[in-house]
Amino acid sequence: MNRKMTDLIVVGFALFSMFLGAGNLIFPPYLGLHAGETWLPALIGFLLTGVGLPLMTVYATLRSGGTIMTLARYVGRPFGRLLGLIVVLSIGPMFAIPRTAATTYEVGIATIVPSIPIEVSSIVFFVIVWALTINRSKVVDRLGKYLTPFLLLTLFAIVVAAVINPIGTPGAAAEPAYNFAGGFTEGYQTMDALAASMFAGVALSNIVARGYNNREEQLSMSIRCGVIAAVLLGLVYCGLTYGGAGATGAFPADIDRSALLIGMTCCAARVVFGSCAEIGVQQTVRNLEDFFLWLRDVWALARVKLNLCMVTV
Repeated sequence: MNRKMTDLIVVGFALFSMFLGAGNLIFPPYLGLHAGETWLPALIGFLLTGVGLPLMTVYATLRSGGTIMTLARYVGRPFGRLLGLIVVLSIGPMFAIPRTAATTYEVGIATIVPSIPIEVSSIVFFVIVWALTINRSKVVDRLGKYLTPFLLLTLFAIVVAAVINPIGTPGAAAEPAYNFAGGFTEGYQTMDALAASMFAGVALSNIVARGYNNREEQLSMSIRCGVIAAVLLGLVYCGLTYGGAGATGAFPADIDRSALLIGMTCCAARVVFGSCAEIGVQQTVRNLEDFFLWLRDVWALARVKLNLCMVTV
């Protein structure tokens, strides 16, 4: 594989992992579960806003100069600054960043060790994120070379299990609203359309940092990276939506989004790995439980000492 193709795959994979945030995984199964046998129209609507709109935003941002300011310059500089502020706040401290920690807690921690407070889980989560992103020049490589392949293998196992050995068969829609229009609206909740203008700049700057100096080549490679990310997103969304539709009779309609994803993952693990998966999961759960119980004790001790210090002062 030549260098150019390697760079395309690494940056494209990294862009895919940026788009596929914590919340993105819980929307498609829930959409499929409620759409039932009408999952295909609902999926098409979801793909338009969850994949098509971000891809168009990436293309428009790159063609306009590569930043949200150059994209908004056709309207005016004050509008560009306001739009940039809104986007940064939305995909940053106001919505997206807290959602990643909250979803991680709901899906990975609360179901295993419910006694662990969300504060402890969030601290551990953001320490890991900080360790992975502290070196700006290595973020894309770490995402594209290591984290994304592992993520794709995990999602591939879930999707293949849902297709080959579905939990059930798609039944009647639990809610009539979850049709094309419902999927179209649901796709906005991924917030990828807002983030796309920022992610496009990240992809372009990384392509430039890899030594591609020709402007047309930079644009071409960045757009192709966006297409790679969009195709992977579409495949994941298709598989998860179909898996959710196949679980229509296996899970109640009022099930929590996170609980549905966990249930599908457990079913996929049993299909792919059999009984060995259950033994491994049980041991992993016990290890995680011991670790988080220790963190809980440390957190409690730290709070007691802090309160004593405040009383003393």
